[in-house]
Amino acid sequence: MGKLADYEFLTFAVTLAALWLAVEAGAWIAARLRPVKEAERGHLSQVTGAGISILALLIGFSFSAAINRYDQRKSFEQEESSAISTEYTLAGLLPDADAAQLRGLLIEFAEQRIAFYKADESSELASIRAERARIEVQMWPIAERNAKTNQTAIMGQVVAGMDKVLSRPGYSLAAALDRIPDGTWTLMALLAVFCCALIGYSGHGRHSLVLRLVLPVFVSMAFFLIASLDMQRRGVIRVEPQNLMRVLQEMQAEK
Repeated sequence: MGKLADYEFLTFAVTLAALWLAVEAGAWIAARLRPVKEAERGHLSQVTGAGISILALLIGFSFSAAINRYDQRKSFEQEESSAISTEYTLAGLLPDADAAQLRGLLIEFAEQRIAFYKADESSELASIRAERARIEVQMWPIAERNAKTNQTAIMGQVVAGMDKVLSRPGYSLAAALDRIPDGTWTLMALLAVFCCALIGYSGHGRHSLVLRLVLPVFVSMAFFLIASLDMQRRGVIRVEPQNLMRVLQEMQAEK
């Protein structure tokens, strides 16, 4: 289920089909193998309600976790843009040649960070990481040599700002890799199948087609939303690098 969750539309389709089959399987068992006895209906209804309640709690927990991860990715994107913008301003404290070089590299760095947030494939990410590493190798020596020749508090701010610029992408990458565990997905899927089978079993001959579809559709929609929120790439709901794009435009305009 964890790999399936990388594709939210496929997650919705497979979940809906599987849960619908579970409902029909439960109804078939009630009709052909073991009909529900009237004395059992009350207990069966309680078990079904308890199962649906536990499923709702798991879905709510997973949705909350996915929202928190999404907010965290947005926060790190904002921190990245703030660090780049601040260092671009601090670069003006360096000698003219170094300031011009560092500012040019910061513009390239911002472009690579925007590409990171918009990339969909792992091959794109590999080339983006390689280009980012090339830029970082060129930026740090500029701050380092100026700090060695001019050991002042102001130059310390330049170095500290460079440290933030270089460290923030690591936090963003870690947030993008932080996903809902496969075990949680598997548990939710199994519990959803179990609940749908119970609904079909207990409601054989009593529920219309629309009523039998209610739980499968709702659960499938919830899985779709959680999967989309939980991943940085391919998701319908994804973090757009709006702050980075704004900062890039400001730096390009100032240049």
